[in-house]
Amino acid sequence: SKPSYGHLRLHRNTIFVIERWSLVDGVWNMALKPTDMLLSTTYGQTAQSMASPYVEAAIEVSKPALLTGKLALSAAQTGAGFGLDSISTAAKVLRVAADITKQQRKDNANVAATNRN
Repeated sequence: SKPSYGHLRLHRNTIFVIERWSLVDGVWNMALKPTDMLLSTTYGQTAQSMASPYVEAAIEVSKPALLTGKLALSAAQTGAGFGLDSISTAAKVLRVAADITKQQRKDNANVAATNRN
């Protein structure tokens, strides 16, 4: 039997990337290495188990403030985006109005020149 050939199309989002490193990832990993080393010891694990309830409580208490901050930043970003869009639109309107005025002046000058002849 003859071997069969074909092709397969994969969308780029269907491919799983195992690791993607960036500068931020490298800095983050370097910052966390000492903590990872400390928490891998028995003393670190004991401290982690003792501090865990307090850390969880602090996270729960701070969630409303963090979510409010995120909401405020999102609102500011949206407002800034609308502000920039409105400035751009106003500039376009003024440019079109100036072009129309320029065209009207040319037309008026042509009409005046025609009337003189």
